[in-house]
Parts: sequence; C-alpha cells; structure tokens
Amino acid sequence: HWREAVLALTMMVPQGSLSWLLEPLIGPLAKTTIAQIATFLLHYLGFEVVRSGTLVIRPAGTVDVWYGCTGMDGVIVLLQLSVLCLMMFPLPQGKRWLVPVGGMAIALLLSSIRVALMSATVNHPSTFDYLHGPQGNQLFSTLSIVAFGGYCQIHLEQTEERRIR
Repeated sequence: HWREAVLALTMMVPQGSLSWLLEPLIGPLAKTTIAQIATFLLHYLGFEVVRSGTLVIRPAGTVDVWYGCTGMDGVIVLLQLSVLCLMMFPLPQGKRWLVPVGGMAIALLLSSIRVALMSATVNHPSTFDYLHGPQGNQLFSTLSIVAFGGYCQIHLEQTEERRIR
C-alpha cells in the first residue's frame, strides 16, 4: 500500500507550514518573478508600466508584490493534486514530469495575471479590493484547479490515443 501512504502523506502536509518553510528560501525570487511577468503582460497589453524590484509601477498607482501574491500556496495545492493525478491515472514514464511542472506553471501564470489585473485596477478601489481580497483569491484558486484539471485531461486523452493506435 505504498501508493496510498504517499498520497495520504502528500495530502496531509499542512499548506501553511510548507509555505512558511518556502518563503525564506524562494520568496525573494518568486516575488520578483511574479512582478516581472505581470509587468510584461501589462506592457504588451498597452499599459504604461515600469518595474522596480517587486514594485509594479503605473501612473495610476503602484502595486507591491508580497509573498502572498506569488501564488506559492496555489503551487503547493497543484503539486498535491499532481501527486493524486499521477497515482490515479496511467501516464507514460517519459511524460510524468509534465504534470507537476504544468501545475506549477499554471499557478504562477494565474498569479501573474492576478497581479497584472490588480495593477491595472489600482485606481478603482472596489475592483482592486475584490481582486486583492478573499473573493479574488478564491476565484483565481478555482481557475487554477480547473485549468490544471483540463491540462491533466489533455495528457490523459493523448495517452489514450497512443494506446489505441
């Protein structure tokens, strides 16, 4: 029953304790990376934007990216779900690494989009507060889980098509 034990241990690890351990290790890099991606997105969407460290600066206002904005909690959840996916569904050995890497990419991309949206709406307090608050967090958390489910479904369908051929 080693698979069940690995799955249980993975799901039992408190998300807050992992986040607390990761923050000093990857916090500065994660904050800067999210700020860079959000600035990139805003720039190519036509917004006047500049980045300085973890600050996303627009003429309408500035957003400072903190560790909570980096999406590391979402990364942890999607890594836990990727263990579940890998345990439940047969994927070829060479493609298994794509599941956790894709989960991390989805969480980081959606966190960057959220920071970009907050920067774009910094001068609209009600919209900014929605995105910054628990409702916005829940929305983007749900979006990342749904996107990850779709990502896993695509891999499963491709695997099934290869088996049929």
